[in-house]
Amino acid sequence: MPRAARAVARAVAGVAAFLWDFVVGDDWAAALGVVVLLALSGAIAHGAGISPWWLLPPGVVAVFAASVRRGARPARSARPARSAR
Repeated sequence: MPRAARAVARAVAGVAAFLWDFVVGDDWAAALGVVVLLALSGAIAHGAGISPWWLLPPGVVAVFAASVRRGARPARSARPARSAR
């Protein structure tokens, strides 16, 4: 493989890794929720022929709220042990 092609492949791999980390980040469920919302919005727009602009704002708020709820929940191992009396 020529040197220039390796440099391009390395740059493409770096950009792909950055985009994956930026989009998915720490919460893959939130990224999946947004993808599902976008797919549902596209299906409604093409299938029903109506404008689905109303779907995304409450959907994103719901995905964000679920993500915050999951993040704010204490880890099971972080709970103090109950003392036996």
